[in-house]
Amino acid sequence: MHTSQDRTSADNAILSGNAQPTTPEQKDHADNWALFSTCNIRGASWVNIMGWYQSAGDGSFFTVLNETVNGKQVPVLFSASGAEAWTDAHYYLSADLATAQKNTKYAEDHSRDDDDDSNSDSQSNDDDSSDQTDDNDSDSQQDDSDTQSDNDNNSVDTNDDNDDDDY
Repeated sequence: MHTSQDRTSADNAILSGNAQPTTPEQKDHADNWALFSTCNIRGASWVNIMGWYQSAGDGSFFTVLNETVNGKQVPVLFSASGAEAWTDAHYYLSADLATAQKNTKYAEDHSRDDDDDSNSDSQSNDDDSSDQTDDNDSDSQQDDSDTQSDNDNNSVDTNDDNDDDDY
């Protein structure tokens, strides 16, 4: 993991599209390096991971928040991705807890359908697979595995680590 301060002028030229990775070192960076940054998403501190030369898309976001489960505070790892950092999964400390919580939506989850004025949509939240924003959009599609509970339709607003304002 590296920060943007680790980028060279040659890296920045590749990032801006003015050059391609041609040296073995640059190709290694493209294949094996990731950009690490932090950002504030709806009042919580998140880690953002992007490809070293990634300029489109927002990469993957991660944060751990304490949530109340059966009256106890439990750490939950949230992962998100996409242009608006849509929450795509929750991870728990045990498979049993993940199974029990697989359909849980938390206050920090924000569905694409909660504010469909973004004109952003995908088949993953259309019941009729029409890939359109419409009245058929659903919050209920879930998938789980071992210690993960997916929430494919949740989003949060993001900003970059160079800006102190929340979106």
